[in-house]
Amino acid sequence: MSNKILKLALADLLITVKSIYVKIFFLLATVYSVMLLYVKPNLTPVYYAKSNYMVLLVLLVLSGAFILGRDFIYNTYSYVFSGVYSKSEIIISKVFSMMGFGFVIWLFQLFQTFIFFIVLSVANKYIQTDGIIISELLNMLTFYVVLSALIGSFLILVTTISLNVLTPVLWGISVFVLLNTAAHNFYFLIENQIIAKPKWAYLISLIPQGILVKWNGQLWIKEITILLVYIFLNVTISILIVNKRQLLKKD
Repeated sequence: MSNKILKLALADLLITVKSIYVKIFFLLATVYSVMLLYVKPNLTPVYYAKSNYMVLLVLLVLSGAFILGRDFIYNTYSYVFSGVYSKSEIIISKVFSMMGFGFVIWLFQLFQTFIFFIVLSVANKYIQTDGIIISELLNMLTFYVVLSALIGSFLILVTTISLNVLTPVLWGISVFVLLNTAAHNFYFLIENQIIAKPKWAYLISLIPQGILVKWNGQLWIKEITILLVYIFLNVTISILIVNKRQLLKKD
C-alpha cells in the first residue's frame, strides 16, 4: 500500500477528529450514557458504552458525508483531484480515513467502558466484568472499523454522484438509521412471535441493515465477508464514476 495514501488518510482523519461536530457528538454520547446510569442501572460497564450506539451512528453518517463532501463545500475539489494523487488514491484514502475514525470511536468507547468500570467498582461491592473481557473489546473494535468503512464507502459513492454534502447526509440517515431501525423492529416482531416469519426473511440477512442488527463484531466469517463485498462494490463504483467526471472548478 502506498505511503502517500496513508498520509492523505491520516490528514483527513485529523481534520475530522478536530471538527466541532465530532466533539459535540462525543459529548452527547457521554451525557446519554451517564443519564442511563441513573435511569436504568446495570452492573456491566460496557453496557453504558454500547448504549450510545445510535448517537455514534449519526456521527459516523455525518463524518462519512463530510469526508469527501468538504472538498465540495470549500470548493477545493479541483485542486484535490488534479494534484499529486490519482482519483483512485483519493477515494481509497477516504475509506481508510473512515476506518481510522472507527478506531477513534472504539478508543472513545474503550475509555468510557473503563470509566464506568471505575464508577461501578466504587459504587457497588459486586460488578460484572464479563462485559470488558478482551474478546468483547476486540468485537467492538471490529464492529466500528467495519461499520465505519461501510458507511464511509457508501456515502463516498453518493458524494461522487451528488457532488455535495446534504444528499449523502439524507441518504446516510435513511439507509443506516431509519432502515436499521426498521430491520431491528422486524427481527423483534419475529423473535417475540408477534408476526410469523415470512419466507423472504432470509433476504433481510443479506443486506447491510439486517447484518448489522444481528452482528456485534464477532468474527462471523459470512457476515464480515458480505459487508466487505458491499464495501468493495461501493469503492469500485465510486472510482469508476469519479474517473469519468470532470471535476474542474468553475470560475
